[in-house]
Amino acid sequence: MKLYSHIHRPSKHHQSGFSLVELLVAISIMAIIAVTTYQILAVAQNSSSNQHEKLQQLTALDKTLDLLQRDLLSAINRPVRTPDQDWLAAFSGDLEYERTISFTRGGWHNPLAEQRAELQRASYWLRNNNLYRSYFAHLDMANYEEGQTQHQLLSNVERFEARYLNTNTNPPEWQDRWSPADNSQQKGLPAAVEITLKVKNFDTIKRLMLLPDGETQ
Repeated sequence: MKLYSHIHRPSKHHQSGFSLVELLVAISIMAIIAVTTYQILAVAQNSSSNQHEKLQQLTALDKTLDLLQRDLLSAINRPVRTPDQDWLAAFSGDLEYERTISFTRGGWHNPLAEQRAELQRASYWLRNNNLYRSYFAHLDMANYEEGQTQHQLLSNVERFEARYLNTNTNPPEWQDRWSPADNSQQKGLPAAVEITLKVKNFDTIKRLMLLPDGETQ
C-alpha cells in the first residue's frame, strides 16, 4: 500500500491581498478625497480671512464717522491766521481741492496740561482713494508744517462728498461749496453739513449733522 503525501496548495481564488487594479482605484479615491478636503479648507480659510478684513474695514468706517461727527458738532466760528498773516475762514469746504473740509473746532481736551489751545484746526481730504485727517497743535500757524499731525482714516474710498446748508439765503438752500471769503451770503459756519461716504464693499452712507454754532440769521 503506497502512501501519497498530499500537499495543500491554496487556489488562486483564495489568495489574500489586493490586485494592482484595486490598489490603483483605492489610491485614486484617496487622492480625490485629499484634494476635495484641501479645497474645502482653503475656501474656509479664505472666507475667514475675508470676513476678518471686512470686519476691520467696518470698524475703521465706524470710527471715522464717529470722529467726523464729533469734529463737526464741535465746530466754532473762529478764523485762524496763516503763516502769511492772512486769515482762513472758520469753516471752508471745496471738493475741487484735496483739503475738502477744513474748520476750527473746540472742546479739544487737554488732560496732560500740554502747552496748547483747546481749539483745533481740523481738515479732512481725499487723496488716491484714501481719506485723511490732519490737525494743528497751535491754532494760528507759524508755518504750514510745524505742529501738523496727519492720519489716514480709510482706504478704498470711492466717494467722499459734502453739502452745506446756507440759511442766509431766501429760501435756505444746500450748496456744494462753502467759501465765506468768496460768497457774501455765506457767513461763519453752515447751519448743517451732509456727508456722503462710499467705501468699497460697503453701501453708500449719508450723515446729516446740525452745527450748533451754524449761522441762522
